[in-house]
Amino acid sequence: PTEIVACPTVREPDGLACSSRNVRLSLAGRAVAPLLHRALLVGRAEIEAGARSAETVRAAIRAVLDCPDNRVQGFLAAGHVCTVTGIRQYEPIAAQYRVPIVVTGFEPLDILSGILMCVRQLEQGTHRVEIQYARSVRADGNPAALRQIYEVFEPVTCKWRGIGEIPQSGLALRAKYALYDAQRRFDVGHVAVAESSECIAGAVLQGRKRPCDCPAFATRCTPEHPLGAPMVSSEGACAAYYRFRRHETKRH
Repeated sequence: PTEIVACPTVREPDGLACSSRNVRLSLAGRAVAPLLHRALLVGRAEIEAGARSAETVRAAIRAVLDCPDNRVQGFLAAGHVCTVTGIRQYEPIAAQYRVPIVVTGFEPLDILSGILMCVRQLEQGTHRVEIQYARSVRADGNPAALRQIYEVFEPVTCKWRGIGEIPQSGLALRAKYALYDAQRRFDVGHVAVAESSECIAGAVLQGRKRPCDCPAFATRCTPEHPLGAPMVSSEGACAAYYRFRRHETKRH
């Protein structure tokens, strides 16, 4: 049998690990390399101070569910995000709005499994948070990474395409990191992109419309030339309809 013996990492005075690979770093690389070690030390201190919840995710979901005519019956939560944030932020939402929430991966089998778990909850009349993506996600996420995020960023009001502004749904650099904020340094915070008057992304996200109900679907709006957020990425509802059901009509 193979025995693995762990030993402390020998480091330079500034925290950089002493290794044959690090001696090949350029001067610029050598200057920034110790930052990872420093970040880990900060992360440990932040963990000891307690954990935060991911308010930004919760705010966006509540904004959708609070719409009186929304038809959303359940959520598939992004597994790669929950690897960091965990699932605790979803539990109050599932209880208050009585909707199942299943954390899934992005592979086809992950999504199908997540849908099945969500449907089973609907059939059973239950509403809880489940983890389908168990190979990566833990209930409490990654506290060290989460602490690092909130050390640098703070929740702010953010505009969501197709929905509008949602309080505390985005992240911005904290004031002490303003020197690194491109929006402040280059005065581009006021720049906005006009949304297409044809796009019904908001209604699609709330379950009130199907992608094929949009007059621009598969003609003026395609994955190559998207008008709204659900057509941009491959997992978006409009992009999925375009790829697998693009010829479907309202009669179906």
